[in-house]
Amino acid sequence: DFRDIFDNIEEWAEYARNDLDMTYVAPICHPKRENIAYQNILPLVTILRDPYTFLEIGVMGVGINFNSVTDILSSSKLPNSTIILFDQKDQAIFSTDSRYLSDKDSRLIETLSEVSAKVDAKHLSSYQDIQYAGDTFSVNTLYNSSTGWKIVHILDNTIIAEASNMSIQNLI
Repeated sequence: DFRDIFDNIEEWAEYARNDLDMTYVAPICHPKRENIAYQNILPLVTILRDPYTFLEIGVMGVGINFNSVTDILSSSKLPNSTIILFDQKDQAIFSTDSRYLSDKDSRLIETLSEVSAKVDAKHLSSYQDIQYAGDTFSVNTLYNSSTGWKIVHILDNTIIAEASNMSIQNLI
């Protein structure tokens, strides 16, 4: 039963009213009922306006099967890399590697949240290296204008170093 997903639609509608696009992408929801087709639902709320008067005529909420999105993200990442999605408030909402969303990696998520905050509708992308737990990571961040989310791709630079070393050893 998906009806409980939209229990917060009034609150979300208020967020949508304050958005330039009159749309709010809510946090991913997990239905309480088990054994249903979709376990990860992405609620999208938009304000409907009269095309002539521009007055609000209603609120529309749609639940999107987020499993499809996670499948696409998981298949598009490089081996030994991770993609993390950050919402409009730079909160991590999904990771192709669930370990990154655990408490033990909260410092890394905080750092990546700061990186995410540098990307917005005016600054669509960012690339930088960060240090964490003695390792260096390449971090590429892209802004998604449809959702306001940031797509953060993390690659451990030790993989690049190992590939480079192997390449050099093959030359010797």
